[in-house]
Amino acid sequence: MNGEVSAGSKVLKEGDYFCDDALLEKPAVFSSTFVSQGDGENPTACAYITLKSFITIFGGISRLKGIVDRRRLSTGIDEQSYRRLTVTLNSLEKMKILGTGTFGKVWLVRHKETDNAWAMKVQKKTEILNYNQVDGVIREKNIMTQLTHPFLINMISAFQDEHDLYMVLNMYPGGELFSLLHRKGSSGVTESSAKFYAGVILEALDFMHLRSILYRDLKPENVLMDADGYCVLIDMGFGEPSISVKFSNTIQIFFLPLLFFHFSKNG
Repeated sequence: MNGEVSAGSKVLKEGDYFCDDALLEKPAVFSSTFVSQGDGENPTACAYITLKSFITIFGGISRLKGIVDRRRLSTGIDEQSYRRLTVTLNSLEKMKILGTGTFGKVWLVRHKETDNAWAMKVQKKTEILNYNQVDGVIREKNIMTQLTHPFLINMISAFQDEHDLYMVLNMYPGGELFSLLHRKGSSGVTESSAKFYAGVILEALDFMHLRSILYRDLKPENVLMDADGYCVLIDMGFGEPSISVKFSNTIQIFFLPLLFFHFSKNG
């Protein structure tokens, strides 16, 4: 897809796809409404692919099914129910503390309606103000709102009360990549595993770059493993909108705006 399309509360951008469930579930009638945000100078263009063509190109639908299944597994619910889901503090039951940080705690919570287990990040407003991190917290929330990808942390909901900010996030049971690399009695991971993890992380970063967002905090501690062994980038607090510059037909470099303007000003 080229351009932007609004599908409900979600904005699809260049490189995104939609209605993939229709290829898997083969409904007798399939109907969706999308609103184009293009104009005369920047029209929105969408391409479509039939099931037959998809199988010819990719050799089957197992690859697509894996992506859809990981998306459903990460939230614990199907996509239609996810879109209708309302999450509030009263709808969640705190189970135990998963970790503590400068601004608050991360809780394991259970959603009473669906019985799903999620992580809830609770940040105290007073601590955020004391450390002058208001912009960073807002930026993190806004970035997660823009990004939906199986290799990037998924935010279920965000809300606040008088004292705290709450972010409800997916649970990733595989632990940190850091722990996997530094297991006791182990010399790391195999070369093939390292290539696989690097490829997954590269796919996640490429997805962000296509949306003009830089990650800026890549380290093993910020990579979690999902239930299928895929890497998931977390902690978007250092993410920044970027601008891209093409130096040739093949080289495209992403800059933070301030860095780019500094280079431009100084030749």
